Amino acid sequence: GVSKMVRNSVTAYVEKDLELARTVMNDDDEIDDYFDEIRYVPLETRDDCLVGSSPDIKLLDKYILITSANRQCLLFDKATGKFKCQIGHVGKDPGGYRNVDCLVDELNGRLLFNGWGHDLISYNLDGNYIGKIELLIFLRKYSCG
Repeated sequence: GVSKMVRNSVTAYVEKDLELARTVMNDDDEIDDYFDEIRYVPLETRDDCLVGSSPDIKLLDKYILITSANRQCLLFDKATGKFKCQIGHVGKDPGGYRNVDCLVDELNGRLLFNGWGHDLISYNLDGNYIGKIELLIFLRKYSCG
């Protein structure tokens, strides 16, 4: 049952979202009236990929991206739940970023994190450091004007 599903904080997080969804539903509505498909994907659990507290979940095309209060950024296969890699780290060293909040650029296969100056720290979806992007150059390249 549901109690068996609450094995980690990610499951609890998703259940909380479903509870919130139920508050806007009518009494006679069913949860599947709002979703085409509901799948439970158990995430791989090893010491190097345990999800920390207060997770934030982003569903990408092929992956599940989870960041947490433990300052970790983890990538899991969306179909299987298998751990793919950890993306970077918080730190002031080369390749380190300020926090795990990131922009997802799926078109270019990268994640962009806040650096320590006026820059973004870029990693690909394999967890490899791409480099630092000066924010002014980035804004000029991607601005609408």
